[in-house]
Amino acid sequence: MGAVRIRLNKDILQGLSFADRVIAVDKAGKAITQATPPTMSDWIVRDSVVRGMGVRVSPGAASYFVQRKMGGSTSIKRTLGKVSDITLDLARRRAQEWLGMMASGKDPLVEKQASQRASTAQRKRDRQSMRVVYADYMTAKSGSGGEEGVQLGKASTATDRSKVAKWMDTSPLWAVSLHALTVDDLEKTFDPLFNAALSEKAKKPAWGPKKRSLSSAWKIWRYTKAAYNNALAKEGVASRRGVSPFAALETTRNWPKPKTRTTYLDTSKATGQAWLAQLVAMRDHERPEVGVAADYLICLLLWGARKEEIERLQWRDIDFAEDIVVLREENTKSGRAHYLPLTPWARTILEERRAKNRAWERDGDWVFPSRHHGKHIANFRGVLLELKKETGLWITAHDLRRTFATETAIQTQNILLVSAALNHSSGASTTRGYIRNIANMLRPVFEVREIELRRTAGLEIEAPEDPFADLEAFLARAKRSPTSRKAVATKIPMILGLLAT
Repeated sequence: MGAVRIRLNKDILQGLSFADRVIAVDKAGKAITQATPPTMSDWIVRDSVVRGMGVRVSPGAASYFVQRKMGGSTSIKRTLGKVSDITLDLARRRAQEWLGMMASGKDPLVEKQASQRASTAQRKRDRQSMRVVYADYMTAKSGSGGEEGVQLGKASTATDRSKVAKWMDTSPLWAVSLHALTVDDLEKTFDPLFNAALSEKAKKPAWGPKKRSLSSAWKIWRYTKAAYNNALAKEGVASRRGVSPFAALETTRNWPKPKTRTTYLDTSKATGQAWLAQLVAMRDHERPEVGVAADYLICLLLWGARKEEIERLQWRDIDFAEDIVVLREENTKSGRAHYLPLTPWARTILEERRAKNRAWERDGDWVFPSRHHGKHIANFRGVLLELKKETGLWITAHDLRRTFATETAIQTQNILLVSAALNHSSGASTTRGYIRNIANMLRPVFEVREIELRRTAGLEIEAPEDPFADLEAFLARAKRSPTSRKAVATKIPMILGLLAT
């Protein structure tokens, strides 16, 4: 006997039992049943109201279903849901919807699964707050994100990213979903930041740095924008001007950029000379950490390096046999190793520093150790403040790099040589051996400048026997080697500038 077609109602559905198969209804609309044969594993009853809909009854459950042909001659059956879970009215509405899909060749089960995946993805996007986006960005940039990680260039960049995360911890922006982010959300976070940085009268927001700082506000903007764009790029979504809320807000804001600092240590003036003399005197300070900071700052002044490059200097980077100091590629902004000539005073400072480190029980890897065992110097602000107190000059670590650049440019009148000394990226591909030779070419410049700084600091002067011996040796090698001759030819302007000083 085939499946019966009846007008389903609430009473019939509530009385369904696998043991009693419905075979008809009486005039009152009540189900007429008979015992289910033992050979049956299930049976069905069809609805006369919505053709194509029915109920399948098994020992464990009763479920609504729809059935019809779809895209061919094969009849397809799809379950709507359990009778105990959805009402008859809802089942009929859903059946009509699904039968309509099937009539157009769409499988409602496939459509349902796609809708569920879309809903799951949407919920995931909703949970992807800007806090999470920024944390993912930091992980990727730290190099710990697997293949997506990238090597750090400038060491301070990682520190800056960490500062931004801390500053933004209580900002309203951190709770906003990546895909729900609007210009209004950015205004609520960044307008108070920039307003506070530009005016002491403006109320300072609860988020952001402790001190009002325009450069810090810009730093937060740049890194947050980068994190946003990074997240969209990972999802394959392009951020175009006028589409990105960051780009949209940029068109309506004219926040001023912070003024570029141009300060340097002018050793031609009495205050500059006093600052240097006081720094040299601090080398033998009774507090070991002050002596470390003094040696560190003098080396910055002698070498013109970036502060992070010298902070992370290790003893393995000092070649006393070849009189070379190596700034490793993982610590330089350019991403390539930089070789510096180790001149007499710098050599003496480092040799004495090693002995002092041992006496201080800081004879580890770091040339300039911290008060905290196993760490390198990071905080020398106290020494700079003391120098300011004594001389009235506020000189920063980067000011010393600027001093090196200024004095070297005046000394050599050669911008190429200054660029090489500062390890500025030229975009050219050079071999490690050639870069090392450049360090020897720079040696006379470093030695002449070192002598002048010692004189300024009131120290005894010992001029080198022949400050140009290394340059002459390099040129002699060039005469014997076609490859070296070609390398030297590209640097003739630099060499001429050096010889002209």
